[in-house]
Amino acid sequence: MKSHSLGWHLCSTVRLLGKLGSMDAKKLGMERAQLFLLKLILDNPGINQEELSEQLDIDKSTTAKCLKKMVDQKLISKKRNPRDKRCFSLYPATEGLELQKKLDRMIEEHRGIHSAGLSREEEKTLMNLLDRIDANVLAAIEERTAPPEKR
Repeated sequence: MKSHSLGWHLCSTVRLLGKLGSMDAKKLGMERAQLFLLKLILDNPGINQEELSEQLDIDKSTTAKCLKKMVDQKLISKKRNPRDKRCFSLYPATEGLELQKKLDRMIEEHRGIHSAGLSREEEKTLMNLLDRIDANVLAAIEERTAPPEKR
């Protein structure tokens, strides 16, 4: 059997976790991206669209479309930011608050699935290694996007 690269394994894992997340989101009548947005809004009431886009590394137009659906589904509400009238602060609405326990249970279930067979020490080591990989990739991206005079 062919040995795959680390990048292949990481991509495969992300794809499979995405598939699992999509299946569970569908059970709640949502899309996977909405789960991530709702969790961030539940954990950070008053967060704005730009902060959400940055944290999830998705473009603002995609975030805006998703948030509109969530407002229509009464999962979140938008309120004009009193400090900056140009942007809105986002808050969980009644329907979103009602999903919080289900969402938290889903997250715990997913943790159990992807951590099955790993000791606490192995999980901690894996998290540290993934943090280092993230930092390496982020540094490479920053280097490639830096102006030529700064490279």
